[in-house]
Amino acid sequence: VIGIIGTSYALFMKVDQSEEQTVQSGSLIMQLSAYDGSTVISTNNTPIDDNEGLLTKGYSFSVTNNGTLDMTYYIALYDNPLDTSTNKLGYDHIKVSLDSGTPFLLSSCETDSNGRRILKKNISLLNKSNTNNFEAHNVKIWIDEDTPESEIGKTISLKIYAYGEVTE
Repeated sequence: VIGIIGTSYALFMKVDQSEEQTVQSGSLIMQLSAYDGSTVISTNNTPIDDNEGLLTKGYSFSVTNNGTLDMTYYIALYDNPLDTSTNKLGYDHIKVSLDSGTPFLLSSCETDSNGRRILKKNISLLNKSNTNNFEAHNVKIWIDEDTPESEIGKTISLKIYAYGEVTE
């Protein structure tokens, strides 16, 4: 009797842990749009101080969440893969300001696993059912005024990149 009960229990209570289970609810649809039609920053300027750099036009873009789930996202810069120039200015001479914030050297930014320089992370963006599912940004790039003479004339060619994940 004990053997029959034990066997019956094992047959009815068998749990298969080898199968992968996915539960999906809602969607995440993130869109990056540049106001000038391009997410490529390309310049060949001379060094300027931070006050002048902050007065430049910059590159305006927006991030929109058209999905049904709230999200957090990151803004990053990385070398433009379509630019094959070998005369690029190093990140330690490139100054950046995001949304008119305090300028910083691009080399001081955290790097993600793909080598992109993260300008800002964990920015919250609500889903499409909210009126604030859209965030506008402006990134200003210039050559640091302390750049040595030997580096002047080198080019900057970067891409703006945004990526996000569902807010838990």
